Amino acid sequence: MTRSKVFGGFTTVFLIGSLVMGNSSFASTTDNAPLKIGVITSLTGTSGLYGGPVKATVELAVKELNAAGGANGKKIQVVFADDASSPAGAAKAARKLFSQDKVNALIAMTNSANRDAFLGLVKANRIPMIYTTLYEGGVCLPNFFVIGEVPQQYVPAYTYLVKSQGAKKTFLIGHDYIWPQKILPLADKAITAAGGSVTGTELVPFGTTDFGPIIQKIKDSGSDSILVALVGGDFGTFVKQWRQAGLDKTTKMTTLGMTDDYAQALGASADGIQSIFGYFNGVKTAANTAMIAQYEAANPKAFYQNTLTEATYDGVLAFAKAANISKSTGSSALTKALAGISIPNSPRGPLTIDAKTHHVTSTMYLVVADSAGKFSQVSSFAKVPAGPQCSF
Repeated sequence: MTRSKVFGGFTTVFLIGSLVMGNSSFASTTDNAPLKIGVITSLTGTSGLYGGPVKATVELAVKELNAAGGANGKKIQVVFADDASSPAGAAKAARKLFSQDKVNALIAMTNSANRDAFLGLVKANRIPMIYTTLYEGGVCLPNFFVIGEVPQQYVPAYTYLVKSQGAKKTFLIGHDYIWPQKILPLADKAITAAGGSVTGTELVPFGTTDFGPIIQKIKDSGSDSILVALVGGDFGTFVKQWRQAGLDKTTKMTTLGMTDDYAQALGASADGIQSIFGYFNGVKTAANTAMIAQYEAANPKAFYQNTLTEATYDGVLAFAKAANISKSTGSSALTKALAGISIPNSPRGPLTIDAKTHHVTSTMYLVVADSAGKFSQVSSFAKVPAGPQCSF
């Protein structure tokens, strides 16, 4: 099976920024209307790699649910809006969904800069939004719900690395922006608490091409492990130089950014590298087996499902269940029903949107790539909460 192999897409998923939007109220809240879900993602631009798979995944979920009766006895409708990989594009997309398309629910798989560009509109319109991208945590709105992983959910895997894999001396490296800035200090704390030590931390700018000085620091530190929060093409460059220096013989690498599709793109270069996610293509659940089979049959040239794309499938499931529970597709009823909702048949395994934090409690997976860039499970950690993100 042939799939596209692109190295740079993951970089732009986590670029962070902020725009403040004006407040206005557009969206439909009609209780008896069909469940109309708007989906904001990057169909064009630097993050456009993910837009096609997101669209295909959402369409698959909607097709399956509609065949089974839809939501609240009515068909589910979905409207896609392109954020054009920019905050300005994201704000424009949100305005269209609210004012023209009259959606009463929103799913977003977009980076934090783009998300922040339309959060003001989401708040003003009181539209329930499910955010499916793994992110740095901390966004709190009464109508904002999160399925993607947050930094606290990696802690059980860090403990496993130290206590079960003997990662006694770990070097931390990531890009110099909000996600690594948030996630690596927590990793330091968790590794230390588990009995390991952190031998050094380096944050580098995007576009770094020479990791030689850092690789030398890792050698000199006597590290046996590396935890990597690099994304995009820079990660591929680091892996290449790590191997060229022979460091792959003395250190085990674990990443927080090498998704299934990226591992496949790296191929043999990914061999032996571990990753930590809330989902990977090979999750052994009946729901995942069925979803993957249907997804690949409909999209034979698509890259592998990964934690970013699969979460949009869960977002559709969550909205449909909320409509069925509340017996309504009105925005306020959906918002109320989403708090504490459980999705036992998610492809990634059972998950619950915590009523207090509005962030997901779910299984986390430690996986390792083989010489073909295919992940297999090393260990799993059930019912991992998101920690004290928010309080409602």
